[in-house]
Amino acid sequence: PAAEFFCIIAAVRSVTVSLWATAGFIAVAAVALAYSLHITFHEVVHRRFFRHPVTKWLSESAITALLGTPFNEYRQSHWRHHRHTNLLEDSISTWKATPQGPKPRNFLAYALGWPSMGPRSFRQLLLDLRETNHNREILRHVIAELVFIGLIHAALLLYDPALWLIYSAVIYLGWTCIAAVNYLQHPPVEYGSGYTTSLYSPTYNLM
Repeated sequence: PAAEFFCIIAAVRSVTVSLWATAGFIAVAAVALAYSLHITFHEVVHRRFFRHPVTKWLSESAITALLGTPFNEYRQSHWRHHRHTNLLEDSISTWKATPQGPKPRNFLAYALGWPSMGPRSFRQLLLDLRETNHNREILRHVIAELVFIGLIHAALLLYDPALWLIYSAVIYLGWTCIAAVNYLQHPPVEYGSGYTTSLYSPTYNLM
């Protein structure tokens, strides 16, 4: 998370010096975001690091800003992913519903079109409300975090359009990396098999 933050700052400062340097810092920040989600923020989802309401709110707000998407929506989506691993009920499934049954999603369309997962996940969250009242609290948190993200974009755009553009690029590219990794870890091989794999590249694991 710190690498993502400081690379965004470095990207902004380098705009007047070298656009190549700016692009490099954006790329590193995006990769840092991807690793933050799969490691740091993933641990926050599975463990309770902050129990006091204030510190919990502050940490979730900070994570929301770094993710560029509601943390509690990610938490709920991740829970759903464990419950329905790569089935159609999984909002990040690499399968899509068709009249002929589940069909594999295209890798590039899945990775580059990751923003479409947000509405799918939100619709699934609304459907989950039928199962437990606990989700109503999550929904309130998600809506509050969506408003917070909107305020971040508005503030950055008004303060410095270059900073807003860099932040937006980092979020988009970071989640593109996240979606690509998820597709490779959950390839649409056989629907309902629960098949998952890992990335064994020495370079990837060294990073």
